[in-house]
Amino acid sequence: MMVRNKIVEFIKKRWFLFILLLFLVISISLLNSDLTIFNFNNESSFYLILARSISTGQGYRDLYYSGNPSNVEFPFFYPFLLAIVLKVFTQNNIIALKLLSVLFGTLSLITIYILLSNKFKAQNLKFVTSALFPIPYNSTLIILLTCTNLWFLSFSTLINPEIVYLFFSIVTLFLLKKYEQTNNIFNKYLFLSCFMLAISFFTKLIGFSLVLAGFIYFFIIKKRYKKGFFLIISFFILVLPWIIRQHLVVDDTVSMSCVNQFISGHRISIMNIARALPGNIIFYYRGISNFVISGYFFPLFSKIGEGCFF
Repeated sequence: MMVRNKIVEFIKKRWFLFILLLFLVISISLLNSDLTIFNFNNESSFYLILARSISTGQGYRDLYYSGNPSNVEFPFFYPFLLAIVLKVFTQNNIIALKLLSVLFGTLSLITIYILLSNKFKAQNLKFVTSALFPIPYNSTLIILLTCTNLWFLSFSTLINPEIVYLFFSIVTLFLLKKYEQTNNIFNKYLFLSCFMLAISFFTKLIGFSLVLAGFIYFFIIKKRYKKGFFLIISFFILVLPWIIRQHLVVDDTVSMSCVNQFISGHRISIMNIARALPGNIIFYYRGISNFVISGYFFPLFSKIGEGCFF
């Protein structure tokens, strides 16, 4: 009954449903069979090849190299999702593959809306809007701004794992919060949180930052040491087989893992790494700022793909 009431309440949010429809109309209209527009380093090709390797039962291999060596550069979950689409559509249907990003873009908007609605409702915050267009909650307006941001729309119409990772990372944060609020150490939220942490990590390796965030949240902010300990240990148990696999295929690969790329790029020098950190922080700060702001201005959007972040 509780689930049914929540579903009914969700459906009643007519403005949110209108925004979802708006996002679907715009994103689907942007779909095309091109793999190169707004695609940094053309990573789509790599993901497609790995997806083809999985879908044809050849394992996780770089089919574009002689001998089809194993791949250790990209985590497997996003290519696995693409492989499912390739199984359904036997041909390389680019539109169908991009619809996967549209789907996860929609799911991301839903999860963000649910999280923000709970937060704003608890704080009883509302925007003052006109009587003609009464947008009831802050979360609705935020979702509107998100789904009309051209960067969000662009990533939601590419063969790229960013939007998929966005969805899983948001769900992970929600589950971590739920787990912290429970009394028992071993419960469904522990297993769900660890599972989603692993999925986020297997979608993009930067998902490991969620593990670090969980460590800070449980050990430093909330001081729930036992919960934090079992959370971290359970995560590493889940990802251990993949780590072992990476080491076992080291002699059968020509690609380089992200960790090895980082170490090689800085020549294993602590001083070089320390000197690179401030520049990286400034780069990402300015880059993210430009992503948010320029997403609402068509003239700046024309610069996408030219490296014009600053």
